[in-house]
Amino acid sequence: MENTKPKSRLKKVLIIIGIIILVIATGIFILLKLTFLKTFPKLKDEPEIGKWYEVEVDGAKSSDGSEWHGIFRKGTGIYEGKKTVYHTGDNNYSAYVEQVRQYIGEPDALLVTGFSAGGFATSLLADDVIDRFHSAKNVTVCVDSSLLIYDGWHETAVNLWKAPTEISDRLTTNNLVLDSLTALHEKRGDSVKILFDCSYRDDTLMQYQSYIDSGKMDKTKEHGDNFQRDLKEMVNGLHTNIPDVGIYIWSCGEDAETHNTQHTIISSNGFDKLGNDRSVGEWIYDAVNGDVKTYGLELLDKSF
Repeated sequence: MENTKPKSRLKKVLIIIGIIILVIATGIFILLKLTFLKTFPKLKDEPEIGKWYEVEVDGAKSSDGSEWHGIFRKGTGIYEGKKTVYHTGDNNYSAYVEQVRQYIGEPDALLVTGFSAGGFATSLLADDVIDRFHSAKNVTVCVDSSLLIYDGWHETAVNLWKAPTEISDRLTTNNLVLDSLTALHEKRGDSVKILFDCSYRDDTLMQYQSYIDSGKMDKTKEHGDNFQRDLKEMVNGLHTNIPDVGIYIWSCGEDAETHNTQHTIISSNGFDKLGNDRSVGEWIYDAVNGDVKTYGLELLDKSF
């Protein structure tokens, strides 16, 4: 006996498709009637604002040879609105830390860390956090995946963020994180262990760097090459300014064509070794316990 179920299902599908086509066609017809098929008065004198007109163009022909016309409506101009942006992050952070301190008490060890945007904040605010926990003698600061090169960091901190001078005064180059971690080491010395990690061709950071450089977010192989070069320069700067710094460079989710890589590790792959002898979680744990090491520098010299 012939199985009629497939035919029945196919018929239902075709009916549904037919209904969808009918709905779409009806919608298009209505849209055309409301716009291109709708007749408008011919423009002869000064147009009224907000009213549609037919505009006849001498010598203009449609594809079938008939007379062609355009439609026109005069508006009131573009309104450029204003919006107030409140840069109150430092006040918010300060109030937040003071509120949660009651639940923390007086710790012996302190780890200040953050990833991506939080990594930038970690570099900027770690010194202040340390000041708020005097009991902590074992202090580690770890920045994960935070690197953007911009010549205007200092001016931005002063004029836009209205940051405290103890923060803005540190920003003397185009590398906010390098400046901040260098200043932290110069002030705290060996009493604070400093760590930095990043994937060697960070897919997200390179897009924001592209936006800073050209106004367009992009993630081509060329941008990956540029990011890899900037990261190597930053790592060299960290080693020069902070001799005992711990570095963890890694690769994950690498694109087959561009070789661009995943953004951040603490939030997702914290316990994957990713080609290194230790995972980033183990690397941080070792550092907190006094064993600061560096992994993955060979990736910075990798070429394609």
